[in-house]
Amino acid sequence: MCTVTYISKPNGFCLTSSRDEKVFRPTIAPDYYNIDGDTLLYPKDLLAGGTWIAVSKKERLACLLNGAFKKHQKQETYSRSRGTVLLESFTYQNILSFIYKVNLVDVEPFTLLLIEHSNAVLTEFYELRWDGINKYLNKIDETISSIWSSSTLYSEEITTQREILFKQWLEKYKEFPDNNILNFHNQKHGLDNKDDLIMERDNGLKTLSISQIIVESGLITFNYHNLEERKIYKKSFQPFEYYA
Repeated sequence: MCTVTYISKPNGFCLTSSRDEKVFRPTIAPDYYNIDGDTLLYPKDLLAGGTWIAVSKKERLACLLNGAFKKHQKQETYSRSRGTVLLESFTYQNILSFIYKVNLVDVEPFTLLLIEHSNAVLTEFYELRWDGINKYLNKIDETISSIWSSSTLYSEEITTQREILFKQWLEKYKEFPDNNILNFHNQKHGLDNKDDLIMERDNGLKTLSISQIIVESGLITFNYHNLEERKIYKKSFQPFEYYA
């Protein structure tokens, strides 16, 4: 939800998301859910019923970060949660149909990464930013490994420092097929405790979990690390069995 990396691999890709959230917000580990005839795999936020990352058997993936470009003034109420908007994206025929048609009036600002793939080959990769007034669409180059940090938690200066750390990590682990990226998310890198990849702040906000979706050679694998409980969950499915 708050730090996301994308790694391009020879036979697929890897998307990893660190969730920075209040420790008392209830969440359950990834499981299978049916939405409009499609099977989705995602961890669930029990407070609002949505999620920050999900993948479907119909070969689509979505990942959410809070905020668009800068920290915004939070309203007392919103029409629906950003996590349910993410799930709504899977009910549309394709990514662009969702982007152009979805009504986001009175939805809190967010950044949403949307991926479609076929036979483990990434075919579409878009970044949708909603600032509370307008949608901003950016087509992402799927051949370039990238990092995103939530604009509600991290300043431009810290975001830049994290980008530098990410590039250094890619160079250091360039011989690894996935750049050893899970360990990048799962350790401190010398930043202030409130800004590091494993972060913690006085208000109870901290890195609670790491979700990783690997799409490789037709297999979709979801690895979920609950850092508070020190538990690891792993689920997967073969997307092409869906059409049999």
